[in-house]
Amino acid sequence: MDRQTKVEVVAQVTKATEAAKAIVLTGFSGLTVEAETQLRRDIRAVNGKYQVVRNSLVKRALNEAQLNAFGNELAGNNALVYTDDDAVALMKAICDFAKTNKAVVVKGGVFDGAALSVDDVKAMANLPSREVLLSRLANVLQAPITGLATALNACTKNLAVVIKAVADQKA
Repeated sequence: MDRQTKVEVVAQVTKATEAAKAIVLTGFSGLTVEAETQLRRDIRAVNGKYQVVRNSLVKRALNEAQLNAFGNELAGNNALVYTDDDAVALMKAICDFAKTNKAVVVKGGVFDGAALSVDDVKAMANLPSREVLLSRLANVLQAPITGLATALNACTKNLAVVIKAVADQKA
């Protein structure tokens, strides 16, 4: 790779990592071509990008983007996976693929500029989807109102029962 190509790759990776909401560093030693193709499809399905770049160029690009997240993890065969869309969906896609294919190893990540350990990436991958979280929030916000309506309805119902019992007793 000539110098001009390296400069272009570093600039492209720097631009992509600066704009990304989430970046995940994965190792892929021993990954077959078919498996890598499937991984790329899974990542593309969640609006992510999968890019294999030389470690020295990744280090340079991350330094230019002021992301010093991956220290000793940049050794061996690595790929950068990033998205500027749904970070949890990307991490979920990578971790699900890594469960079925042991050649893919999650080495760390970055979310909104903060470094993530392997455990942090896996924890984010286990989060429910955005829609599920929003429905849970709606239920939590609705619960006090529902409880108040039930209590008020019970008071009027109990009053009606007492009035009917008094009326039946006097009759």
